[in-house]
Amino acid sequence: MFDGYVEGTAELIRRLDARQVPLYALTNMPADPWDEMLQEFEILRRFRDVIVSGRIGLIKPGTEIYHVALEVMDHPEPANVLFIDNSLPNVEAADALGFRTHHFKHAEGLETALLCEGLL
Repeated sequence: MFDGYVEGTAELIRRLDARQVPLYALTNMPADPWDEMLQEFEILRRFRDVIVSGRIGLIKPGTEIYHVALEVMDHPEPANVLFIDNSLPNVEAADALGFRTHHFKHAEGLETALLCEGLL
C-alpha cells in the first residue's frame, strides 16, 4: 500500500519537526499494516499521532473522520489546521469543514505552500 516516500517529502517532515510544528497524520490505510509501516519508515514516527481508518472504522472523505482528527489534536479550530492530501475529494471535504488545505502533487509545491503558511 505504500511504495516509499515521495521524493522530498521526508525532508519536509524533518524540517517541520525541527521547527516543532505539531505533525499529525490521517490515513485511509487498513489497521494491519500500520505497525509494520512504523517499523519500516522512520519518518512516520515523527507524527504526534496518526488516525488510521482501519482502526476507527471511518474513511476520508467522510466528514466524521475529520472531527476525530480535531479531537485527537485537542480541538483546534479547523482554520488553524493545514490539511494536506493527494486526493482532491479529501481536500475538498476538509476545505468544506473550514480547514486550510493543500492538494499535494509533489514536494516542491508542498514546500511552497508551507513557506506561504509560515510553517517553514
